[in-house]
Amino acid sequence: MTQLKAVLFDLDDTLIDWSQFDGDYYSVELPHFQAIHTHLTGLGHTLPHVDVLLETFRDIAQADWESGRQTLIAPHLPRILATTLQKHDVPDEVLDVDELVEIYQWNAVDGTMVFPEVPQTLQTLLDNDVKIGIVTNAFQTMTMRDRELNDHGLLDYFKTCRFAAADVGYLKPHPAIFEAALDCIGTQPEETVFVGDNLNADVAGAQRVGMKAVWRDTGYHNSRISLGVIEPDATLTSLDAIFAHLDDWFPGWRDDQ
Repeated sequence: MTQLKAVLFDLDDTLIDWSQFDGDYYSVELPHFQAIHTHLTGLGHTLPHVDVLLETFRDIAQADWESGRQTLIAPHLPRILATTLQKHDVPDEVLDVDELVEIYQWNAVDGTMVFPEVPQTLQTLLDNDVKIGIVTNAFQTMTMRDRELNDHGLLDYFKTCRFAAADVGYLKPHPAIFEAALDCIGTQPEETVFVGDNLNADVAGAQRVGMKAVWRDTGYHNSRISLGVIEPDATLTSLDAIFAHLDDWFPGWRDDQ
């Protein structure tokens, strides 16, 4: 009998709820670019208005995402940031990407929150010796997303295996990002379940490498159009509903069974 050893999770709209976020890309990125602008002009570099920097960044990022959706090569925010500044004549010798990312200070976005059932669900898995990890299609590096996880009180649940597409180099559903997570967490696909809100990226991608895949249906994700083409192994509207499915697939996985 196959034993349950790990559950891997997508991040946005799986663990963190973005449904109440009512801002836009500009409002999210502007304060981070203002910090970069202030830092570099303070060093004596002449830069255009911060709005111009942000527009350049947005154009490069949009092009990288459009390409990535076709090639599954992941956009990479720190590199896009460096390219943006190069286009505005910031000398290469001051483009210390690690320093710029620290100044950029990505944090939890106002209006986002952890789904209420998430902490107890994660704790129940850990209490039953099930390993957990994160696999997100973020173009922020995982170091950047870690600040956000910490703000939301989730970082301590995920001690080791946290993967952003920006770090792996590939977007889900490319198998490389799932395989990297499996290698890190030390389990075989048949011993591992994946949970995510995107039918193509999360469900189909995980199934292709041999994992059972659970779809978190938030009710507003445009991946719903793939229903009938992509069939998840289970569908949830609340994360804690996963336990009934785990009981069916892996009898005896938890101590109270």
